[in-house]
Amino acid sequence: MLLCAHMEPGRVMRLSMIALSLGFGFKVIEPREYDMPLGALCGDQDAPNKPLPPMPVDAEMIVMASLSDSQVDALLKALRESGLAPIPFKAVLTETNRHWSFGMLCRELKTEHARLSKT
Repeated sequence: MLLCAHMEPGRVMRLSMIALSLGFGFKVIEPREYDMPLGALCGDQDAPNKPLPPMPVDAEMIVMASLSDSQVDALLKALRESGLAPIPFKAVLTETNRHWSFGMLCRELKTEHARLSKT
């Protein structure tokens, strides 16, 4: 499954076509859902399903859930070839971040990006 947030409608349409062509589920996360745990947004029945503290989401983001390494590679290749890239922030759903909201993930990815840009 592929989740996306804070993306313009035209880019959402192109991303959804890529996801569907690769056989992935696709879900647009609406601003009212930004504070829900990522696991719950992916349909994980064991994930908490209540809002977390609000945090801003102010950059395009995608979260890849339950994709194999080869599926992630195929998605990234398709993004480059379609001209849809760059999508500034991309993440794979993990055991740790499945409890985070999109806002929390956005903050973490921005911090990581800033740290890597300094090296």
